[in-house]
Amino acid sequence: MRARGLTLIEVLITLALLGLMWALAWPGYQAQVQRVRRTEARQALVEGAQWLARVATVQGQYPLASDWPSSRQRSETGLYRLRYAPSADRTAYTLSATPEPGPQQSDACGTLVLDQAGGRSLAQASGRASVRDCWGR
Repeated sequence: MRARGLTLIEVLITLALLGLMWALAWPGYQAQVQRVRRTEARQALVEGAQWLARVATVQGQYPLASDWPSSRQRSETGLYRLRYAPSADRTAYTLSATPEPGPQQSDACGTLVLDQAGGRSLAQASGRASVRDCWGR
């Protein structure tokens, strides 16, 4: 009579291969999730810039930092905190989206920055992050 089924060694090899595949796929998956979440920060910055442009059109200058609405201080799901910093003469500004503690905090792009001229930059980014990669996708 012949035995049927899997031996313990075959099961262990299968589990080891599955673990290896998981270990290789997980970092790529996490990077993709962070990239998708970064879209939320870019959207919030652009919407904030549009709001500031409308205010400047009406008032002739950008608003005071204290006039930045509380509804615009966080991204939609709260993963990013938005900060508005006008220049002293209120003819220019800088908007930044900083990851809040949680899943986005380990994002290599760090803080996304947008100015009144549409200039895009990064702050507190890791060495491997570039403006093109963080803002372009």
